[in-house]
Amino acid sequence: MTATTKLYYQFPKAVKFRSTVLGCEQTEKGYLITLAETLFYPEGGGQPCDLGTIGGVEITEVHEREGVIFHTASDSIEVGTSVEGEIDGHRRRDLTQQHSGEHILSGIICARHGLNNVGFHIGADAVTIDFDGELTEEELSEAENIANEAIWQDFEPEIFFPDPKELVQLEYRSKKELTGEVRIVRFGEYDTCACCGTHVEHTGEIGMVKILGAEHYKKGQRIELVCGERALREFAKRNAELKRSAAMLSAKPSELTARLTTALAERDETKRRLSSALDRLWDAKAAEVELESDVVLVEDGLTMDDARRLSMAVAKRARAVAVVSPTQTGILCTIASETVDVRAVGKAIFAEFNGHGGGNAKLVSGNLSGDKQVVKAFILSELRKI
Repeated sequence: MTATTKLYYQFPKAVKFRSTVLGCEQTEKGYLITLAETLFYPEGGGQPCDLGTIGGVEITEVHEREGVIFHTASDSIEVGTSVEGEIDGHRRRDLTQQHSGEHILSGIICARHGLNNVGFHIGADAVTIDFDGELTEEELSEAENIANEAIWQDFEPEIFFPDPKELVQLEYRSKKELTGEVRIVRFGEYDTCACCGTHVEHTGEIGMVKILGAEHYKKGQRIELVCGERALREFAKRNAELKRSAAMLSAKPSELTARLTTALAERDETKRRLSSALDRLWDAKAAEVELESDVVLVEDGLTMDDARRLSMAVAKRARAVAVVSPTQTGILCTIASETVDVRAVGKAIFAEFNGHGGGNAKLVSGNLSGDKQVVKAFILSELRKI
């Protein structure tokens, strides 16, 4: 089968073209259309494919096999037909911005820190790059600044196909050893890399690179970034969120950190005072309990924290105490003692009433299923065994 002429290399900004249909084969996914030439970039090298139409028929996937580009179409097109194709120009520009920005950043990190790009993917919202080592936040920030300085120089990248002898002498990034015809993309002093993807004609078209985050991944680090229009959209989204957060605190965005610091300090003080008040409340409640050696209290509507506080307060005066509190989803239960180990009781209760929970020798808590009076009687019998 004749190799497809790749117009996307010759005319990277074109969105329309004419060609002749060379083949149309029906498959489970649709119809595989082959053309004499195409602007549709096929999926590969971490870059998604172009989408659009051929002869008015929607193209949903584009792949390349042995130099032939196959367009998956939603309908058939007669072989021999002269057709007009149109790619989604906005999508192409976006993918080109992301890919070119990734090249510059990866090249800078490789040159300055010796880390290799071992995985690259342009997702729907962001780009991820996997490196075989990790950088600090300061090192990532520095690399981002250098990448943006390169972009704003607005220079033209060099794209060429070196002959085999030149290729051997050339220093370039590649995830594997290459032979035959190799396409090299060079962004000035910042990056030289083997690449089949689409790229900007001038670096200024990238707009900017913004790293969104980094995390440990496998034996290295995964970086998430956006370029160009995606960076603008991300800024707009985060700025809107910042404004909403500031409005909730009746503050200007520039005052948000100070206002949050004050609000968190006030929250912590309120929690401290509430905790102290609750301790006094449950101590008073405990003082009303008629004590025996072992006590099981049934109290409706408690939270788990309430139940724990009450059981620990009563445990200051009784050998062992359990609090049982029915809820809409079951029964919560706590068991406490300052003198005996209650873990065996908890284990028996969870097994008997299909429950789950945990704790330590002095306090066990969890959730159960069953009737509260049956649970109460069972717990009391188990407490008497310890």
